Amino acid sequence: MSRTDARLTPVGRLLMVRRVEAGMPQACAAAQMGVSRGAVAKWCRRWRSEGEAGLVDRSSRPRSG
Repeated sequence: MSRTDARLTPVGRLLMVRRVEAGMPQACAAAQMGVSRGAVAKWCRRWRSEGEAGLVDRSSRPRSG
């Protein structure tokens, strides 16, 4: 389930990552998808380390230490 305030769904994130992997600059992908370059970098980093599972939403609940 996607967060209601998320700009992209996991499917949109995968599309964005695939564009970057195909050679599109992150800045262009960010502009096309309406997100920041930092967001593109974050999703690409998660995708490279975790695959498609890294593109799903994570809890924003604070972790207790």
